[in-house]
Order: sequence, then structure tokens, then C-alpha cells
Amino acid sequence: MNKTLLQLIQEVTARTGLVKPVAVVGNQDKQIRQFLGLANELVEELVNGYYWQELSHTADWTSPGTKLQGELTTLAPEGFLEIRDGTFFDLTQRIQVFGPLSNTNWQARRALPATGPYYQYRVIQGELFTNPAVPAGHSLSFEYKSQKAIIAADASRKSSFTVDSDTCVFPDMLILAGLRWKWRQEKRLEFASDLARFNAMARQLSGADGSKSNLRMDGSNANFQPGIFVPSGSWNIS
Repeated sequence: MNKTLLQLIQEVTARTGLVKPVAVVGNQDKQIRQFLGLANELVEELVNGYYWQELSHTADWTSPGTKLQGELTTLAPEGFLEIRDGTFFDLTQRIQVFGPLSNTNWQARRALPATGPYYQYRVIQGELFTNPAVPAGHSLSFEYKSQKAIIAADASRKSSFTVDSDTCVFPDMLILAGLRWKWRQEKRLEFASDLARFNAMARQLSGADGSKSNLRMDGSNANFQPGIFVPSGSWNIS
């Protein structure tokens, strides 16, 4: 289980030669308030800068039969940030909904109305539109990125540290490394080596997070395809 906010700040203050606090949120010590601000700044940068499977959620809803599907904060209530590329599908027709369209292409679609079966989408002022309108009753779904990287004591999610007992979805060592270079930067101390170490750690951890599919540069497909499967090893020839 990851360390709480209080435990993280206690550890980083001990490493930097400062007095360990007994509380963080509400603490009147300037240094501790600064660490709290740096912790929330760090979480925001990690959320926006890298891919993390802990921040992936799925939105599922039923099409109302109009181009307007609804507000994204309603369709994707867990701290919506962005739709994951290539994950928007009409599950009823089992086809992909392509997009997002640029403003020019969206206006062109409006000027030259088209009917299905292929749909495209665009987000306008926080609302999700499809063109053409997906028929009423169709099941729609996409994966989205959430900004809620903080876990409260009751297991609910939020986007920033607000209570000493809060934990974070990111590894403790990454948070500690990030706080170290940020604190040194704020104090105008040399921080280049700490920043380089943090960046390397963030790339490595996010790259391995949740496992990743293989990228084959020769263009071949290593996935199983329909056909006759012949096991390796000894077998009789008749």
C-alpha cells in the first residue's frame, strides 16, 4: 500500500534535513505548506505528462438518437481529461466511431450531410457530438483519461491532496524523487541531476505500467489469426 501524504512529506523532510511534521494539511510552517503545494503540482504534471493504467476509465451509455450525446462530465464522471485515441465504438453495430474531427471537417460534414454506418465525433464546449446521429438505443463506449490520481481514505478518487491520510496512485519512490528536485529548484539549489533521475524513473515506470503490447517494426502481426493450429514438437506422419 502506498504511503499517505503525511508519510511522504515526513520522509522527504527527513531526507532534506528538515524537521518532520506531525501534520501537513493546515500546517502553518511555510516549508510544509510549500511541500504540499509541490506535491499537488507534481501529481498534476504526472497525470498530464504520462500514460498510467490507474487513470484509465470506461464510459458506457445509450445513444439518445441525436447528434448531441451529452456532456462529457456526465458521460465520463471520473475526472474526465481526454478520450483515449481509437477507443470510441458503437458496440451495437460493432464499429468504431472516428475522430475527433477538426472544426473545418465538422462544418464540411454539416454542409454535406451523410448517413451511417460510419460515425465521427467532435467535442464542442464540453459536449460530445456525433455525425451522423447514432440511432437511439445503440450502446456507445470509449476509454478516457482521468485526472483523479489521489485516493481518499474511503477509496473515493480526487485530483489533489486535501487530507493527510490521502494516498496517490503513483509509486512512492516517484513522488519522493519528484518532490526532491522540485524542492531543490524552489530553493535555488542544483537540481539537474535529481531532475534527470526523476525523468528517467517516470519514463521507465509509466512505460511498464499495466504492460504494453509489442511494436513490430517489420509490419508483421504476431497475434493469433484464424486457421489450423499445429502444435510444436513430435507428431506422427501417416
